Amino acid sequence: MTANSATKTYGEDDPEFTATVTGMVNGESAAELIKYEISREKGADVGDYTITPSGEVAQDNYQVSYKTGTLRIGKTQPRVKDGAALTATISYGQTLGEAQVSDVMVDHKKRKVAGSFDFGANENRILGVKESGEYAATFVPDDSTNYTTASVTIRVAVNPIELTVSAAASSVTYGEEATAFKCQYSGFVAGENASTVKIDGRPTYSCTYTKGDP
Repeated sequence: MTANSATKTYGEDDPEFTATVTGMVNGESAAELIKYEISREKGADVGDYTITPSGEVAQDNYQVSYKTGTLRIGKTQPRVKDGAALTATISYGQTLGEAQVSDVMVDHKKRKVAGSFDFGANENRILGVKESGEYAATFVPDDSTNYTTASVTIRVAVNPIELTVSAAASSVTYGEEATAFKCQYSGFVAGENASTVKIDGRPTYSCTYTKGDP
């Protein structure tokens, strides 16, 4: 009698263990004549475990020998809870790595899998996420023994940030016309400025000063 080897992924229930009996004669049935039990080596982590059949050696007219098999437990790939899309909301100029990603990654029994997201180039490149859209990432589980990494898509919503426009200080000599007024901007991010960003509309100015005022 030889225990049949089996496989499963981490976290799944054990399959039903079976054995193969050879050497029966005269058309006799092992299911009717040979009685046995099967157990396996304890353990839940990824790896190989021994499946052991056991029973009486002398059964009916047979001398039964018992040979082991192997249960192989493989890694489980995490998935997004309920199949929903991963989402993140950031402000313009944030790196994607700063985003708080909603939802969680789970295993096949919907148990939460702890880990982090690797955003690749987008994590260290602020300009990598300038617009709302879908971005690729890799989920890296904390338990790398029992879980594989998983490729995911994250729907990112990029919110605009506030840009402040201030009138630049100006001076004039008494009796002269005021010089052209200018403004200055604050709040640009990612090395951007008024010359690199298209700003719809230009500010208008008003001033109570008129030529000849003291």
